[in-house]
Amino acid sequence: IDVQHNFSEKDRLHGYYVYQHDLRQEPTQGATIPGFGDTREGKRQVFTLGESHVFSSAMVNELNLGVNRILITFTPNNLTDPNTLGLATTLGPNETFMPTIAITGGPTFGDERTFPQGRGDTTGVIADNLSYVMGRHSLKFGTEFRDFKNSNFNGDPGQLTFNSVADFIAGTADASVRTIGNVANRITENALDFYGMDSFKVKPYLTVELGLRYAWNMTPSEGADRFVNFVPGGAFGSMLVPTTEPYGQNNKNFQPRVGFAWDVFHNGKTLLRSGYAYQVDQPITGIVTGLTSNPPFALPISVTFATPQPLAGLPALFNGSPSSVAPIFVNPNFKNADVQSWNLNIQQQITKSSSAMIGYFGNKGTHLEDDINANQTQVFGQIKAGNVNPLIGNPNLPFQALSPNSPFLPNVGLASSITERQSGSNSNYNALWATFTQRTSRGLQFNASYTYSHSIDEASRNNEGILFADSTDIFASRASSDFDVRHRFVANAVYDLPFKGNRFISGWELAPIISVQTGNPYTIVVNTSSAINGVSNTVTPNVSGPIHVSGNPLGQWISNPSVFSIPAAGTLGNLGRNSVYGPGFSDVDLSLAKNTKIRENMNLQFRVDAFDLLNHPNYGQPGPQSGGILASVFSNAALANNTFSTISSTRFPTGDSGSSRQLQLALKLQF
Repeated sequence: IDVQHNFSEKDRLHGYYVYQHDLRQEPTQGATIPGFGDTREGKRQVFTLGESHVFSSAMVNELNLGVNRILITFTPNNLTDPNTLGLATTLGPNETFMPTIAITGGPTFGDERTFPQGRGDTTGVIADNLSYVMGRHSLKFGTEFRDFKNSNFNGDPGQLTFNSVADFIAGTADASVRTIGNVANRITENALDFYGMDSFKVKPYLTVELGLRYAWNMTPSEGADRFVNFVPGGAFGSMLVPTTEPYGQNNKNFQPRVGFAWDVFHNGKTLLRSGYAYQVDQPITGIVTGLTSNPPFALPISVTFATPQPLAGLPALFNGSPSSVAPIFVNPNFKNADVQSWNLNIQQQITKSSSAMIGYFGNKGTHLEDDINANQTQVFGQIKAGNVNPLIGNPNLPFQALSPNSPFLPNVGLASSITERQSGSNSNYNALWATFTQRTSRGLQFNASYTYSHSIDEASRNNEGILFADSTDIFASRASSDFDVRHRFVANAVYDLPFKGNRFISGWELAPIISVQTGNPYTIVVNTSSAINGVSNTVTPNVSGPIHVSGNPLGQWISNPSVFSIPAAGTLGNLGRNSVYGPGFSDVDLSLAKNTKIRENMNLQFRVDAFDLLNHPNYGQPGPQSGGILASVFSNAALANNTFSTISSTRFPTGDSGSSRQLQLALKLQF
């Protein structure tokens, strides 16, 4: 529903409302064989109401209200009763869904961790903007208040990990994890912003932009005071403490920006632009949702065994008083992430209908959110071959157990992996960007762009778990970003075919899109890393020489895999993160449309859209991969049977664009 009403020449009211309901099924999700996955139902509503008032020809005010509501649930497709599998109490009480079963060198199946789950978000916004033209100054001032309420619930059927197919057949697990209890929360996070900006026309050919914004990102709170934070303080001084403020206010959020546009030769054909902006991000509530899954509301238990354990012995670990817990906590000095962005570019008119632009664009991110293992041993070399599994009582762990004075679970041991959510990562991006634009001329319009860029960071997938091989030195993971693409070219055109005649002959339109880019980097890891640093799939192998890439997606992507070897027990490999680039991507899409004028204000359009017109295969990253991670797992077995660095999947699922040819027919009546 979209309504606009003019009360007078000076007052205009605009209201908008949309409701959307969707239901879809994911056939596999984290599983690698069919029959699992989940069904998700979503309901979304958006309402906006805006009023604009014209005070004078030089002053206009806009008042806007907005509400956005999302409700989404995720339900496992596989409803197999754990009782029928003998797993009803293996991972503790109230096991109503099948746990995730992950087999190294075999399939992953079962219901998803944290499912069933649901989320309800409500965002309310009120904003006011005043525009005022004063001589050569175009001024704008405004304020915005955001009220965000985030409600979540989830269950957890847990996970059983088997380091080999033989362990699975024997029914002996190598690791198990589950959160027992009620994981639910009602989080409120508000923000209040003010800004002012001035577009100052210094000369007819020179405009300078100046702006300043202040953002007050308020610390989130929980409706039932369910935040419980872990407070480290010596081996036995660590505690779980209820808190209403998981991290301190971070209000140093003044955000300046400056820029200019200069008509170099005063003829409107050569334009030089530049700009700089400092921007602060409002932390998402996902930073703190894990605090409501800490004891006493929920009990996260994670156990890794030095030798495989029979499933019959696991219930004792997940019932009653646990032998160890793996809490998550937010660093009390958590800071809002900030990004500095800058650019310098020149735009040149070539003909009356065409222009080109070339420019340098960059940004730098600071205080980016990341997860580390706060209980990782500080000295790898002290973990000897006979003690490669740092469980409770390992003298190398910083935190052995909760303090006797802890309000919850005093004296209970701490697991070898404790997730600390902090804001210690950085990133930078530098790019050369060139574009060419041909506006409609003789029925043809055309756009092309080329980007040469490099993105670098310590962790590219924030809020997705611990990704560092060495949590005590996250900067050792600084490398090309997971999404880094060194070269990318995109071109598109719309061509009105020159067929003249009656309305059945004319009106044909052709529109191709061509995309070509180089590959993304990936990390090679060893699957024994959890025994070194408490975290799986993070430690890289040793490399003894240059890595040669064959470029053959149907063979071994790395032509000399013998340069890799598994590090000695208790040590890290010398291969860096994201050291190898995978296959590139190329795609051609094409649309053919026929427009038939029925009358002056009515058009009938028939169109055929072809995605991946050439049915060109775009390959995924080399494997073997494990658990959906963005990494290739090296093992002596994979090396021996020639499966290391082989590609077994396309870049995207076969149902997605760019993975296989898809044809779409459409008939549209436009009036």
